[in-house]
Order: sequence, then C-alpha cells, then structure tokens
Amino acid sequence: ISDCLVQYSGTWSDSWSSVRNATSGNGRNYTVTTSMNGVGYWYFSYPTMRRTFYEFDTSSLPDNSQIDSVVMTIYGYGTNTNYQSGISVQKGTQTNSPADLADYDAFSGSEYGRTSGWSVYGSENTVTFNSTGRNDINKAGITKLCARLSIDYDNTPPPYNIERRSSAYFADYSGTSNDPKLVINYNLYCVSSQKIYESESSLSSENQFSYTISNDR
Repeated sequence: ISDCLVQYSGTWSDSWSSVRNATSGNGRNYTVTTSMNGVGYWYFSYPTMRRTFYEFDTSSLPDNSQIDSVVMTIYGYGTNTNYQSGISVQKGTQTNSPADLADYDAFSGSEYGRTSGWSVYGSENTVTFNSTGRNDINKAGITKLCARLSIDYDNTPPPYNIERRSSAYFADYSGTSNDPKLVINYNLYCVSSQKIYESESSLSSENQFSYTISNDR
C-alpha cells in the first residue's frame, strides 16, 4: 500500500497540453517524505506536471455497509505560501503498486471532490467525497485514488510565468500524525461507525495502512 508521485518533465519546446496529455511519466518517487512541490505540481519553464496516486486498504468495511461520508485529508508541508494551489481527487486506475511511470495518466471518471485552496504549516487539506466517490470505495480490497492540481483536472493553465504547487507530507514521513488518511462513516444495522485509514511507511514490512474504529451505538 503506498502513495507515489509520478511526473512528466518536458523540454523548452513542450506545452501545457503536451505535458498534460502525456501517456506516461519520466519521473516517480514512492519513498518521498515531504515535498515542497507537493501532491500536484506545474512548472512553466521546461514544463513539468505531477500527479500523486494513493492506495488505501478498505477491505475491512462490511460488505453490507452503507457508506454515508468519506473525507480524505492531506497535510500541507512547509511555510512557503507562494503559488499554493488546490487539488482534485478522482478514481485512480494505476496497475502498479506503487504507481509506476506508465500510470501517469491512470485516472478516470469525474472528480470526487476538491480542496478549497491549499494550506501549509501542517494544516489539514480535506476533500469531501461526492456520491461517485462514496460509491467507488472498494469494500473488498484496495481503493485507488489520483490527486492532481484542480487546474490540471479543469485543463485551465495559469499565466505563463506562474507555477502551481501543493506542498505536502507523504506516507514515508516519520510517525503517523501527518499521514494521508481517509475517514469513512458508514451505517450497518442501525449502528453508526467510523473508520480512519492512515497510510504508513511504504517500506514497512507490516501492513502499510492502519485504521482506527470507533462505534457509536
């Protein structure tokens, strides 16, 4: 289970469209701990675009549960507020674990939701899933997600000399307090429950995602 960033770094002759529409990347990192460039990234000179692919083991959800809400949280990193930009989350279709270069364009469907801007200083950046996102939670296995800049999803490039980033903590950062996580609320036979899925180090030999359950009867 992992989070992995995949990016395409172009040449001076590349454009927003050629980088955005590339079918594979030429750089990846699945052991990153923190990144100033972050979850999603756009750089105008030698155009570069980044997407991050997440996997959460949600197989412990009961098959007959009704999912009421899903919130994804990513913690902002650093103190540089310049050029920070919101992200959009949608279904990930990556075939490799962790994601590989060929997964640069491994996403499909409409967005599940997006952040309202982007905050650093360890702040929580949250995405509340819509009905599409809630229905796509995989109760029998791994839920795969792709996060990218909202301007990437919308295909709205910024002015030429403006970069965009979403500085963030990643799963391999020491400890678990800043790990990306999913909070899933569901109902089962009139019992309201909550599961919190937190990513752990991708190098761990144990289960790489843990969850905390609290039942409110």
